[in-house]
Amino acid sequence: MGQTIRYEEIPVNVRIQGVGAMNMEPLYNSNTKKIFLPMAEVLMFLHIKVEASANLDSLSGFIVNEDEKYLIDNTKKQILVHGKSYQLKDTELIKTEFGLYLDHQLLGEIFGLHCEFNFRNLMLEIKPDFEVPAIREIRLAQFRKNMNHLKGDEIADTTINSKHHISRFGMLDWAINSIQSNSQSSDTRVWLAIGAELFGGEINFRLNYSSNSGFNSRSQ
Repeated sequence: MGQTIRYEEIPVNVRIQGVGAMNMEPLYNSNTKKIFLPMAEVLMFLHIKVEASANLDSLSGFIVNEDEKYLIDNTKKQILVHGKSYQLKDTELIKTEFGLYLDHQLLGEIFGLHCEFNFRNLMLEIKPDFEVPAIREIRLAQFRKNMNHLKGDEIADTTINSKHHISRFGMLDWAINSIQSNSQSSDTRVWLAIGAELFGGEINFRLNYSSNSGFNSRSQ
């Protein structure tokens, strides 16, 4: 009887320069020290068109343009891409209940998505040898942003609209200060400020009173 090959899921941080990073759980073979990437997740991360068959036996779509179609067929253990056919071994393409997993080294050989895996850091870096859709979308978005900046069309991250009222009380500030002295006359001061909205605008009242000078019009 042949030895059963065992795979285990391991958490891996997948990074692509210019796109970002995400966490995946590829399959790991401790005997061969190989990891197998969930192809549907990888392709979606790169914004590459991908559709899975009903029974998850195949993945299909196109790389960048619609004439660059591909097919990953687990039944035939075959990958068709760029008009070329690649025949795979049973140990290079694996199907589970969650989908198809491909040997990470073949991702570079077949799709041009070269992978460098660091087991110590559990990090996988993908280096495409072409401009994947995710990178192109980021580049175009930055280009449009720069054009808008040159034209003076700045877009605010957040816009907070003011709500105005016909009549609405706002705030009330007040203070009392009293000075008592045996040698000098006593002085008591009262300060009052009121803020409110009136007819859609803002209005402020300020009143000052002194027991010595009373309501001085210049202080109101």
